[in-house]
Amino acid sequence: MGAASLERAERIADWLDGRADDVVALTETSAGAGTGLMMGRLAARGFHVVTRPAGTDRGALLAIRATQVVDITAQLGSTMPWRSPAAQLQMADGPMGVVAVYAPSRNRRDGRAERKREFFSSLTQGLAVLRERFDGRLVVLGDHNSVPRDHLPAHAGFTSWEYQWHDDLQDLGLRNVHAVLDREQPYSWVGRTGNAYLYDYAHIGDGLGGSVADFSYLADSRALGLSDHAAVSARLDSPTAARTIVS
Repeated sequence: MGAASLERAERIADWLDGRADDVVALTETSAGAGTGLMMGRLAARGFHVVTRPAGTDRGALLAIRATQVVDITAQLGSTMPWRSPAAQLQMADGPMGVVAVYAPSRNRRDGRAERKREFFSSLTQGLAVLRERFDGRLVVLGDHNSVPRDHLPAHAGFTSWEYQWHDDLQDLGLRNVHAVLDREQPYSWVGRTGNAYLYDYAHIGDGLGGSVADFSYLADSRALGLSDHAAVSARLDSPTAARTIVS
């Protein structure tokens, strides 16, 4: 959302109104009026909104259209819960978990790098607990502000622990949707220098991996001036999963 103004938040909400998503993860939320408007619009459409106050920081939110939704952010145990809301959905044949992630940027000032490292470490531990709890029926959505070791093209400047975060996700049975479907690596953000990065992901747990029907990176979110990131859309065909997810 880029801490959206009221005007841009209205346009993002209108765009989401034209879609049929059951789970939406929004990153770079804020304490501003635009995020407040977005939460109200989503709630009016019947979504359960799961988030934490971000204060002066940026955060994330989950919006889920399901009959039974439980906020399990505290159980995840993240060092920055406002950047990692989590929820449990009760489906026909059992529960599944959904986590939104908005990782801090690559800025190394004022101890931010250490806070990012601690954030990733806490998420790895918390996701391991949730993976066991939900028997691999777990979805992680959001902007990781980092790339895996095999990112094409390779980019300098990332630390070993940023690469390790992506390794940890894979070790936990969480694979990004383009890898699940063996598709070419996409890009979701382009920097001012023209370098392209895959920062935004939908990771699907091994208990749901076979249910990924399709995915796409939606460039119109950039083309319409809604965001400087492409949205991620994934469709899961499973009785344990919501129908469509946008991160």
